[in-house]
Amino acid sequence: MIGLIAVLRATFVQRGIGDVFISWENEAFLAVTEKAARVMVGLRAGNPWNMM
Repeated sequence: MIGLIAVLRATFVQRGIGDVFISWENEAFLAVTEKAARVMVGLRAGNPWNMM
């Protein structure tokens, strides 16, 4: 599964396709360093079940 996530990130981020990229924090920051001009990052920290 981890290898598949890396392949998907490379496919969408490096090729610059797609509207939304949902990822773990470290993958999102890697995407920003690779395509800084075309990527916006939004982070929401905390337990998602407590935010509902």
